[in-house]
Amino acid sequence: MLLQNKVAVVYGGAGSLGAGVAKPYTQAGARVFLVGRTEKTLRDATAGMFPS
Repeated sequence: MLLQNKVAVVYGGAGSLGAGVAKPYTQAGARVFLVGRTEKTLRDATAGMFPS
């Protein structure tokens, strides 16, 4: 994987652009941290993004 063992921090992660950037990063193997103003919007943005 291209980003294996890499870390990405996505500011504005609850918005459509931030979530849109985070998903391919995770698929490429990066460990992704989303940053946003409210926990609820971050949870909504990540719903279904990560396998359980």
